[in-house]
Amino acid sequence: MDTKIIIKNAFDPATITLSAGLVNARDLALSAAKSCQKIETAADLNAATQALAELKSLEKTIASAHAEAKKPFLAVSRRLDALKKDYAESLADEQLRLSRMIGAHQEAERKKAEAARRAAEEERRRIAYLAAEEERKRIAEETRRFNETGAGSGTLSADLEKIRQDAQAQAVESAQTAAQAATLAAKGTSVRRKWDFRVTDIVLLYKHRPDLVKLEPNKTAIKAILAATNGAEIPGLESWSETVAGVKSTAKSLSEIDACDY
Repeated sequence: MDTKIIIKNAFDPATITLSAGLVNARDLALSAAKSCQKIETAADLNAATQALAELKSLEKTIASAHAEAKKPFLAVSRRLDALKKDYAESLADEQLRLSRMIGAHQEAERKKAEAARRAAEEERRRIAYLAAEEERKRIAEETRRFNETGAGSGTLSADLEKIRQDAQAQAVESAQTAAQAATLAAKGTSVRRKWDFRVTDIVLLYKHRPDLVKLEPNKTAIKAILAATNGAEIPGLESWSETVAGVKSTAKSLSEIDACDY
Protein backbone atom coordinates (compact mmCIF):
# COMPACT_ATOMS: atom_id res chain seq x y z
CA MET A 1 0.00 0.00 0.00
CA ASP A 2 1.36 3.38 -1.02
CA THR A 3 1.16 5.73 1.99
CA LYS A 4 2.91 8.78 0.57
CA ILE A 5 1.44 12.21 -0.11
CA ILE A 6 1.88 12.81 -3.80
CA ILE A 7 3.56 16.09 -4.78
CA LYS A 8 3.90 16.78 -8.48
CA ASN A 9 6.69 19.04 -9.80
CA ALA A 10 8.47 19.12 -6.44
CA PHE A 11 10.95 21.88 -5.76
CA ASP A 12 14.59 20.85 -5.79
CA PRO A 13 16.38 22.23 -2.67
CA ALA A 14 19.70 22.06 -4.51
CA THR A 15 18.55 24.83 -6.85
CA ILE A 16 17.90 27.31 -4.03
CA THR A 17 20.77 29.78 -3.89
CA LEU A 18 21.56 33.50 -3.81
CA SER A 19 21.94 35.42 -7.02
CA ALA A 20 25.40 36.62 -7.94
CA GLY A 21 24.10 40.20 -7.65
CA LEU A 22 23.04 39.68 -4.01
CA VAL A 23 26.33 38.03 -3.10
CA ASN A 24 28.44 40.72 -4.73
CA ALA A 25 26.35 43.56 -3.24
CA ARG A 26 26.82 42.04 0.21
CA ASP A 27 30.57 41.65 -0.23
CA LEU A 28 30.94 45.24 -1.41
CA ALA A 29 28.84 46.56 1.48
CA LEU A 30 30.80 44.55 4.05
CA SER A 31 34.08 45.68 2.57
CA ALA A 32 33.00 49.35 2.76
CA ALA A 33 31.78 48.86 6.35
CA LYS A 34 35.02 47.20 7.49
CA SER A 35 37.06 50.06 6.04
CA CYS A 36 35.40 52.41 8.57
CA GLN A 37 37.51 51.84 11.68
CA LYS A 38 37.33 55.28 13.31
CA ILE A 39 35.62 58.65 12.84
CA GLU A 40 37.83 61.69 13.06
CA THR A 41 36.63 63.88 10.20
CA ALA A 42 33.41 64.78 8.46
CA ALA A 43 34.49 62.54 5.57
CA ASP A 44 34.89 59.60 7.96
CA LEU A 45 31.43 60.25 9.37
CA ASN A 46 29.92 60.45 5.89
CA ALA A 47 31.60 57.19 4.82
CA ALA A 48 30.40 55.35 7.94
CA THR A 49 26.87 56.69 7.48
CA GLN A 50 26.77 55.57 3.85
CA ALA A 51 28.14 52.14 4.77
CA LEU A 52 25.49 51.73 7.48
CA ALA A 53 22.74 52.79 5.07
CA GLU A 54 23.97 50.24 2.53
CA LEU A 55 23.90 47.44 5.11
CA LYS A 56 20.39 48.43 6.20
CA SER A 57 19.28 48.58 2.57
CA LEU A 58 20.60 45.10 1.83
CA GLU A 59 18.95 43.79 4.99
CA LYS A 60 15.60 44.99 3.65
CA THR A 61 16.42 43.64 0.20
CA ILE A 62 17.12 40.11 1.40
CA ALA A 63 13.98 40.19 3.58
CA SER A 64 11.89 41.15 0.57
CA ALA A 65 13.57 38.56 -1.67
CA HIS A 66 13.09 35.92 1.01
CA ALA A 67 9.37 36.66 1.32
CA GLU A 68 8.91 36.57 -2.46
CA ALA A 69 10.82 33.31 -2.85
CA LYS A 70 8.82 31.65 -0.07
CA LYS A 71 5.41 32.33 -1.59
CA PRO A 72 5.15 29.16 -3.70
CA PHE A 73 6.58 27.07 -0.87
CA LEU A 74 4.09 28.52 1.59
CA ALA A 75 1.26 27.66 -0.79
CA VAL A 76 2.49 24.06 -0.96
CA SER A 77 2.95 23.97 2.83
CA ARG A 78 -0.60 25.25 3.42
CA ARG A 79 -1.94 22.62 1.04
CA LEU A 80 0.00 19.90 2.86
CA ASP A 81 -1.30 21.14 6.22
CA ALA A 82 -4.86 21.14 4.91
CA LEU A 83 -4.52 17.57 3.57
CA LYS A 84 -3.16 16.35 6.89
CA LYS A 85 -5.84 18.20 8.86
CA ASP A 86 -8.72 16.88 6.73
CA TYR A 87 -7.36 13.33 6.85
CA ALA A 88 -6.83 13.37 10.63
CA GLU A 89 -10.25 14.93 11.26
CA SER A 90 -11.93 12.19 9.21
CA LEU A 91 -10.50 9.65 11.68
CA ALA A 92 -10.87 11.61 14.91
CA ASP A 93 -14.57 11.06 15.70
CA GLU A 94 -14.49 7.28 15.36
CA GLN A 95 -11.14 7.10 17.13
CA LEU A 96 -12.54 9.00 20.10
CA ARG A 97 -15.78 6.97 20.13
CA LEU A 98 -13.96 3.62 20.10
CA SER A 99 -11.43 4.78 22.68
CA ARG A 100 -14.19 5.88 25.04
CA MET A 101 -16.19 2.69 24.46
CA ILE A 102 -13.20 0.45 25.15
CA GLY A 103 -12.24 2.55 28.17
CA ALA A 104 -15.76 2.31 29.62
CA HIS A 105 -15.77 -1.47 29.10
CA GLN A 106 -12.37 -1.90 30.73
CA GLU A 107 -13.41 0.28 33.66
CA ALA A 108 -16.54 -1.83 34.14
CA GLU A 109 -14.43 -5.01 34.06
CA ARG A 110 -12.02 -3.51 36.57
CA LYS A 111 -14.90 -2.75 38.91
CA LYS A 112 -16.24 -6.30 38.53
CA ALA A 113 -12.80 -7.72 39.27
CA GLU A 114 -12.48 -5.49 42.33
CA ALA A 115 -15.94 -6.56 43.52
CA ALA A 116 -15.00 -10.22 43.04
CA ARG A 117 -11.78 -9.67 44.94
CA ARG A 118 -13.64 -8.05 47.83
CA ALA A 119 -16.18 -10.88 47.81
CA ALA A 120 -13.38 -13.47 47.92
CA GLU A 121 -11.77 -11.61 50.82
CA GLU A 122 -15.08 -11.47 52.68
CA GLU A 123 -15.58 -15.19 52.03
CA ARG A 124 -12.13 -15.93 53.38
CA ARG A 125 -12.87 -13.97 56.54
CA ARG A 126 -16.24 -15.70 56.91
CA ILE A 127 -14.64 -19.13 56.54
CA ALA A 128 -11.93 -18.24 59.04
CA TYR A 129 -14.61 -17.08 61.48
CA LEU A 130 -16.65 -20.28 61.04
CA ALA A 131 -13.56 -22.40 61.48
CA ALA A 132 -12.67 -20.56 64.65
CA GLU A 133 -16.23 -20.98 65.94
CA GLU A 134 -16.18 -24.70 65.19
CA GLU A 135 -12.84 -25.04 66.90
CA ARG A 136 -14.17 -23.22 69.94
CA LYS A 137 -17.25 -25.46 70.03
CA ARG A 138 -15.10 -28.57 69.61
CA ILE A 139 -12.85 -27.59 72.50
CA ALA A 140 -15.88 -26.78 74.63
CA GLU A 141 -17.52 -30.13 73.76
CA GLU A 142 -14.33 -32.11 74.35
CA THR A 143 -13.92 -30.33 77.69
CA ARG A 144 -17.52 -31.11 78.67
CA ARG A 145 -17.22 -34.79 77.77
CA PHE A 146 -13.93 -35.11 79.56
CA ASN A 147 -15.42 -33.56 82.66
CA GLU A 148 -18.40 -35.98 82.44
CA THR A 149 -16.70 -39.22 81.37
CA GLY A 150 -13.01 -38.64 81.76
CA ALA A 151 -12.42 -39.35 78.05
CA GLY A 152 -12.56 -37.27 74.86
CA SER A 153 -14.01 -37.98 71.37
CA GLY A 154 -12.44 -37.41 67.93
CA THR A 155 -15.60 -37.19 65.84
CA LEU A 156 -15.90 -33.42 65.99
CA SER A 157 -12.33 -33.02 64.77
CA ALA A 158 -13.14 -35.05 61.65
CA ASP A 159 -16.24 -32.96 61.00
CA LEU A 160 -14.26 -29.78 61.45
CA GLU A 161 -11.64 -30.94 58.92
CA LYS A 162 -14.34 -31.51 56.29
CA ILE A 163 -15.75 -28.05 56.94
CA ARG A 164 -12.29 -26.56 56.50
CA GLN A 165 -11.70 -28.40 53.21
CA ASP A 166 -15.06 -27.28 51.80
CA ALA A 167 -14.42 -23.70 52.88
CA GLN A 168 -10.95 -23.70 51.31
CA ALA A 169 -12.37 -24.95 48.00
CA GLN A 170 -14.94 -22.13 48.03
CA ALA A 171 -12.24 -19.54 48.70
CA VAL A 172 -10.08 -20.83 45.83
CA GLU A 173 -13.08 -20.72 43.48
CA SER A 174 -13.84 -17.12 44.48
CA ALA A 175 -10.21 -16.09 43.93
CA GLN A 176 -10.22 -17.72 40.48
CA THR A 177 -13.38 -15.82 39.57
CA ALA A 178 -11.75 -12.53 40.53
CA ALA A 179 -8.61 -13.35 38.52
CA GLN A 180 -10.68 -14.28 35.47
CA ALA A 181 -12.61 -11.01 35.61
CA ALA A 182 -9.34 -9.08 35.77
CA THR A 183 -8.04 -10.64 32.51
CA LEU A 184 -10.98 -9.71 30.25
CA ALA A 185 -9.14 -6.75 28.69
CA ALA A 186 -8.88 -6.90 24.90
CA LYS A 187 -5.48 -7.84 23.50
CA GLY A 188 -3.42 -4.91 22.24
CA THR A 189 -5.21 -2.34 24.40
CA SER A 190 -4.11 -0.50 27.48
CA VAL A 191 -6.39 1.47 29.72
CA ARG A 192 -5.45 4.67 31.49
CA ARG A 193 -7.25 7.68 32.83
CA LYS A 194 -6.85 10.66 30.52
CA TRP A 195 -7.04 13.91 32.46
CA ASP A 196 -7.76 17.36 31.11
CA PHE A 197 -8.33 20.72 32.76
CA ARG A 198 -9.21 24.38 32.43
CA VAL A 199 -7.88 27.16 34.63
CA THR A 200 -10.62 29.04 36.49
CA ASP A 201 -8.34 31.38 38.50
CA ILE A 202 -4.68 31.66 37.45
CA VAL A 203 -3.81 33.86 40.45
CA LEU A 204 -5.30 31.36 42.91
CA LEU A 205 -3.53 28.51 41.14
CA TYR A 206 -0.21 30.34 41.37
CA LYS A 207 -0.78 31.12 45.06
CA HIS A 208 -1.24 27.47 45.99
CA ARG A 209 0.88 25.74 43.34
CA PRO A 210 3.42 28.12 41.78
CA ASP A 211 5.18 25.12 40.22
CA LEU A 212 2.18 24.69 37.91
CA VAL A 213 2.33 28.20 36.45
CA LYS A 214 4.91 29.64 34.06
CA LEU A 215 5.95 33.29 34.47
CA GLU A 216 7.63 34.95 31.51
CA PRO A 217 8.65 38.59 31.01
CA ASN A 218 6.75 40.56 28.36
CA LYS A 219 9.78 41.92 26.52
CA THR A 220 7.83 44.20 24.18
CA ALA A 221 5.92 45.84 27.03
CA ILE A 222 9.03 46.21 29.19
CA LYS A 223 11.00 47.95 26.44
CA ALA A 224 8.05 50.24 25.71
CA ILE A 225 7.81 51.25 29.40
CA LEU A 226 11.57 51.84 29.61
CA ALA A 227 11.47 54.01 26.51
CA ALA A 228 8.46 55.99 27.73
CA THR A 229 9.91 56.55 31.23
CA ASN A 230 13.55 57.00 30.19
CA GLY A 231 14.56 53.88 32.10
CA ALA A 232 12.55 54.38 35.29
CA GLU A 233 13.36 51.81 37.98
CA ILE A 234 11.08 48.76 37.99
CA PRO A 235 11.25 46.31 40.95
CA GLY A 236 12.74 43.00 39.88
CA LEU A 237 14.21 44.42 36.69
CA GLU A 238 17.69 45.65 35.76
CA SER A 239 17.81 47.86 32.69
CA TRP A 240 20.45 49.68 30.66
CA SER A 241 20.68 51.57 27.38
CA GLU A 242 23.18 52.25 24.62
CA THR A 243 23.22 54.89 21.91
CA VAL A 244 22.97 53.58 18.36
CA ALA A 245 22.63 55.36 15.02
CA GLY A 246 19.79 54.79 12.60
CA VAL A 247 19.68 55.69 8.93
CA LYS A 248 16.87 55.89 6.42
CA SER A 249 17.13 53.21 3.79
CA THR A 250 15.02 51.37 1.24
CA ALA A 251 15.36 47.97 -0.30
CA LYS A 252 17.46 47.95 -3.45
CA SER A 253 15.63 47.50 -6.74
CA LEU A 254 16.19 44.53 -9.01
CA SER A 255 18.13 46.70 -11.47
CA GLU A 256 20.45 47.90 -8.69
CA ILE A 257 21.14 44.34 -7.61
CA ASP A 258 21.67 43.22 -11.20
CA ALA A 259 24.24 45.98 -11.55
CA CYS A 260 26.35 44.14 -8.97
CA ASP A 261 26.15 40.91 -10.98
CA TYR A 262 29.58 40.78 -12.53
